[in-house]
Amino acid sequence: MIYLHKPSVAFCIFLSLIAGCSATVDSKEVNVQSMTPGEFWTVPTDAIPIWIIYRTPEEISVLSVINKPISDKPPFNNAFRSIRPELFVVYGNCPGSTELLRNDRGKGFTCLATGISYDLSGRPVDGNTASASLSLPNYTFKNAVTLVIPNSQ
Repeated sequence: MIYLHKPSVAFCIFLSLIAGCSATVDSKEVNVQSMTPGEFWTVPTDAIPIWIIYRTPEEISVLSVINKPISDKPPFNNAFRSIRPELFVVYGNCPGSTELLRNDRGKGFTCLATGISYDLSGRPVDGNTASASLSLPNYTFKNAVTLVIPNSQ
């Protein structure tokens, strides 16, 4: 599990005297080089936690055969809903709610408030009443191993 923290205001005031610093952090950088298949990290933000899930080869193969309409914007408009198939970055809350999700390891996610299930790419499982997929942060890659995640959207 990874926890990233914003610098304190007092620390920023101190640093601003010598190097400049802002009490507001617009994004977080997360080095995912040490992640292994099946691993799950939580990145705290000002609002809703963001989850980074390193998918296993089996999970990737399950997602590669899903034939559902894709409504996401590039670069997330693929069967994996991610920039790279092995890394899934998602907000850890139910759509339209602040209620947290449960990560059903290797099976998907469940909203604790409604019981609605989502697949490994955050799409509602067939037969559920949910109309929206899980929300994705507009992350990017700084390089091959560093994710840049916005603090809020």
